[in-house]
Amino acid sequence: MSVDVDRKRVNTSARIIGLWVGISSAVVIAAGVGALVAIILSHSRGDSDSHDDHDDHRFDRVVVDVDDVVSWILVFGIVAVVSLSLIAWATARRAVRPLAEALSAQRAFVADASHELRTPLTALDSRVQILERRLARGEPISDVVSELRRDSDGMAEILADLLLEAQLGAQHAAMPPTDLRAPSKKP
Repeated sequence: MSVDVDRKRVNTSARIIGLWVGISSAVVIAAGVGALVAIILSHSRGDSDSHDDHDDHRFDRVVVDVDDVVSWILVFGIVAVVSLSLIAWATARRAVRPLAEALSAQRAFVADASHELRTPLTALDSRVQILERRLARGEPISDVVSELRRDSDGMAEILADLLLEAQLGAQHAAMPPTDLRAPSKKP
């Protein structure tokens, strides 16, 4: 179940981030194009030398001095590239944040599991060594076998607790946060 929940969370995050990048990029490009059109129009003049016979269309053509506009085009191109790079950087940071949190939770779980299992595993290893020595000497082993069984059961309980904790953690991550400030609904 947690794999499906994780997959759904990743897909939702990818859609949100893709939408955010698309809209942000469109805004940056639209603003840049609008600014360039405004600059081009402010640095242009009507073509009064038009050979049209109609006076109404005398200024339909616009002459732009390229020397005046090229530097503005370069500046806006650089600004657009820097802006889109910042958007990509911010989006990448936002995209990897859940992965960093998941890795941190995984490391904490592995550290907890290692700590919880180290003591019973050491006891189990010691009992196996005692059992081997007693077998080699021909001594009774029934008490050691009982202790091994008890240690084994203890490790099984710890493992069950760790697995339950991992499952509850996955289910808790899938649940939406609860707003504690919201008024409670009384029947």
